[in-house]
Amino acid sequence: MVSETNAKPPLDFSNKGLAVRLGRLFFQSRNFISAPLFVFMLFFFRWEYENDAVLWPTGIALVCLGETLRLWAMRHIGRSARTRRDKARRLVNTGPYAYTRNPLYIGNHLILTGFCVLSELLWFIPAALGLCFVFYNCIVLYEEELLRQRFGEEYLSYMRQTARWIPLPFSALTPDSPWLEAFRRERSTLYGLVAGIAVFALEEFILHLIH
Repeated sequence: MVSETNAKPPLDFSNKGLAVRLGRLFFQSRNFISAPLFVFMLFFFRWEYENDAVLWPTGIALVCLGETLRLWAMRHIGRSARTRRDKARRLVNTGPYAYTRNPLYIGNHLILTGFCVLSELLWFIPAALGLCFVFYNCIVLYEEELLRQRFGEEYLSYMRQTARWIPLPFSALTPDSPWLEAFRRERSTLYGLVAGIAVFALEEFILHLIH
């Protein structure tokens, strides 16, 4: 996880691959990567699968699961959350970070899947997840290089013990902050998720009235 610090040597990405350089660019706008996909899902109505009794509970469950994973991660990130500067104060390796190096991004994929289900565009799930994975994987490659330069062998050892994506068994240690603090830092995402579900519900209600 990337976080803030001072008095650290400058990082060098000049001789890194294209994916790392793209990841550095994408990192600055990572919170908005999914926005065009949500707009598409909201206004595209062809080839929808109509089964509200199944889709709505499933979609909301996936969104809640993804956000729960994000909240768990936020608990362990502590005050280093929500920064966009390519600086790192400490290496986070507790909680979900003891099982996978990218729990926040895994949570984002679960949330995106949930909204695909709510939109009834089930055919769009592979395309949406594939596109997001390309962006996030570039960001992850950039973050890994950043943390390797910052923490050296400490981070290399952490990489050997945890998976980039699919969680591996490890030991989750004591969190950095309480749940209430995690909710406070994640409140903008929570507001966005509630608003997103409300918008899809309103759209579904209007479409039922029209038809």
